Amino acid sequence: MAKYTIIPLKVGFSDKIKLTKMLLGVYSVTKQKLTPRDIDALTMCILGDMNSDTFIDDVLLEINANSRENVNTMMSRLKKKGLIDKHPVKNEKVLSPHMEAIKYLVNSGSHVGLQLLFSKS
Repeated sequence: MAKYTIIPLKVGFSDKIKLTKMLLGVYSVTKQKLTPRDIDALTMCILGDMNSDTFIDDVLLEINANSRENVNTMMSRLKKKGLIDKHPVKNEKVLSPHMEAIKYLVNSGSHVGLQLLFSKS
């Protein structure tokens, strides 16, 4: 049986945007490399409604994207990386299971706990 040492780290956050970006930063380091632009776009996908008529305009305002085509390109990159997908039945975009988990954490309350297990390779 493996023995673990736990080090409690408290990290403060002031709003859901900062929390989402911190969690995506951890995801980027531990699972899959994300660019700052990926993190910005994913933050909007997690906190907003990707299927709304105003989503692209909201992204344009929030992350200072250059154009609607630029936002569409970002969304295509997220799809290629497996972070968002198309619903198999409905004609809608959905988050990957990992991103759904992050969305759940962000919306779960004022305290979020992560458990990171580091193993020697």
